[in-house]
Amino acid sequence: MKKIIFIISLFFLIPLNNSFSDPINVLGLDVTTDKQTAKEILTKQNFICNDVMEMIMCDKSGGTVTISKDLIQITCGIYGGCKYTAIEVANFFSKELNIKIRNPEIVGLFQEPAYCGEGPDGDKICVVYSLTSNLGPNIDIMKHKLGGKGMSLN
Repeated sequence: MKKIIFIISLFFLIPLNNSFSDPINVLGLDVTTDKQTAKEILTKQNFICNDVMEMIMCDKSGGTVTISKDLIQITCGIYGGCKYTAIEVANFFSKELNIKIRNPEIVGLFQEPAYCGEGPDGDKICVVYSLTSNLGPNIDIMKHKLGGKGMSLN
């Protein structure tokens, strides 16, 4: 009887594991943070922020954080990674955020190579590097499947 209760409990507790997770958070920001709140959070961290069309660009000592509707972009100067390769940066963020960042992909408007990983809530982080230089990759945090309803044939 105890085994049956234990097994039934597992069926109910396993789905709760993902429901209590949070989106990927870097610098106090995640993809659910609205632009105005993001601007306030970064200003408190001594960033200088400007509204540029549909996004906010925040600068601080050689680096930039750009926030748009479904994307946060962080340049290497912000996290101190300009002298590190994309693999080293992916390993660092993978360990720090407890997310497997290994999938090679092509991302963004300019179709750049990246190593990506998906967070437990369906958002995505990518270490984006240039074809001309593997040093100093940018970090992109994307909404991806976060808040989506999933696939359907109807």
